[in-house]
Amino acid sequence: PTDVPDSELPDSHPSTRTLHVTNLNFATTEEGLRQCMEAVGPIRKVTIPTKRRGQEILSLGFGFVEFEARDALNRALDELQGTVLDGHALVLRKSHQQQQQ
Repeated sequence: PTDVPDSELPDSHPSTRTLHVTNLNFATTEEGLRQCMEAVGPIRKVTIPTKRRGQEILSLGFGFVEFEARDALNRALDELQGTVLDGHALVLRKSHQQQQQ
């Protein structure tokens, strides 16, 4: 349900717990992003989309962090906005993408 406000979605719905992270350093790993975000609560999943160029696998410079609970996502927005990871200040916002289970 993409037209339902976050506040009305159950806490178990993935979009209420998923953070969209932009301005990632291309060298940042999923594990590095996980370690940074774990400061605010347990994480279910970290994804940094990539593309292949020849033999290289390159980061697209953004990622998603799915927390176990919505309150951890809200704490991340409050406490980790602008955190510098691998030389880049992270830009955080709630993700509204539809996730597949």
